[in-house]
Amino acid sequence: VNKGDELEITENEHSLVISIVEKKVCTRTVIDVSGLNASLVWRYLTAAYIKGIEDIDIRFSGTEIFNPRTKKMVKTVEYIGDVVASLIGMEMVRYGENFCVVKEISEVKRDEFETVLKRLFFTVTTFAEDVAKSVNEHNLRTLRNSVQLEKTVNRLCLFCLRALNKGIFSNPVEIAAYNSVVSMLEEIADVYAQVCVSGGKIMKSGELISVSLLVKGLYNIFYNFNRPECARFYDLCNDLKYKAGKKSVM
Repeated sequence: VNKGDELEITENEHSLVISIVEKKVCTRTVIDVSGLNASLVWRYLTAAYIKGIEDIDIRFSGTEIFNPRTKKMVKTVEYIGDVVASLIGMEMVRYGENFCVVKEISEVKRDEFETVLKRLFFTVTTFAEDVAKSVNEHNLRTLRNSVQLEKTVNRLCLFCLRALNKGIFSNPVEIAAYNSVVSMLEEIADVYAQVCVSGGKIMKSGELISVSLLVKGLYNIFYNFNRPECARFYDLCNDLKYKAGKKSVM
C-alpha cells in the first residue's frame, strides 16, 4: 500500500477484506465514422464512453450524415454534439472541418455511481407508474410524452456502465451483479417506451399496473432487502405470469 492509494473494504462472510482499488488506465482513442449513418455513429461513441475512454478523437469525411430514424440528413458536428451532450461527464472541447475532440471533464467516483444508480431506479419506477396511469385514464397525450423518460434512463444507464468499467469496484462478482441490474433496468425502460409509442395497445391497463408494482417492488428489495418483501415480489411475479398464461417462476 502506497500513499495516495484508494482502499476498498468488503465483507466476506465473517471477515473484512481490504484491497487496493486499481484504477483502469483509459486514455485516448481515434474513431473514424466516415461513411456511417447517425445510428452507427451513436453506437461507436457510446461504446467508447462505456469502455471508459477519456479522450476521443472523432474523424469524419462528410459535413452531413443520414439519420435513419428521421429519414433526413443532419449536420455531422451538430449530431455528434447532441450525442456528447447525453454522455454524463464528457464535453466536446475542439472541432474542425473533419474532426472533433471529446474529453472527460469530471472523474467518476463510487459515491457518484451510487447516487446515479438510485436515480436510475427511481426514474424507471416513475416511468412505469406514469405509463400505467396514462393507459388506465386513456390519456394518450401524457402517454406519448412519457417516452421522454427513456432518454433519461439511457443517459443514466450509460454512465453506470462506464463507471463500472472505470474500476470503482474491485470485486468481479460485484461488478457483474451491478452490470446485470443496470442492463435489466434499461430493458424495462425499453419495453415501456414501446408501450408509449404504440399508444398503450401492446399491454392492457391491468397488466401495466401489475408490472409497475413489480418494478416498485424491485426497487424496495434492492435498497431494503427483507424476506417478506421478497416473498411478496415472488407472488406478484407468479400471479402476473399466471394471468399471462405462462408457467410460474421456479
